Amino acid sequence: MAIKELLESIAERVGRAGVSMVFGEPHVVGTRTVIPVASVSFGFGGGGGESAHDEGDQPASSGGGGGGGGKATPVAVIEVSDEGTHVLPIVDITRIRLAGFACLALGLWVLGRALPRIMRHR
Repeated sequence: MAIKELLESIAERVGRAGVSMVFGEPHVVGTRTVIPVASVSFGFGGGGGESAHDEGDQPASSGGGGGGGGKATPVAVIEVSDEGTHVLPIVDITRIRLAGFACLALGLWVLGRALPRIMRHR
């Protein structure tokens, strides 16, 4: 596939991206309607090159490449009921714990670096 065709194919697919990629199909559970919500992101890259030789019998060479990817992460649920509409966020407790451990490790490292200096000045 030529680079131009690849870029046109990517543009066509991204052009179809819309609300349906972020908001899922509504599900009715009793008197409540639940709508899943996701964070969607895409990334693309590409490259190419050409080389023409005027000397000898060497043919002109060319090359190209490309790639892309996408990611969808659930972030919330919208709940619609007789009592009203509520957005219920999805909390990633693992990410929160990792951030807490990272802060604790940084604090201990800073304390470990500062404590000998403090003790020397006493």
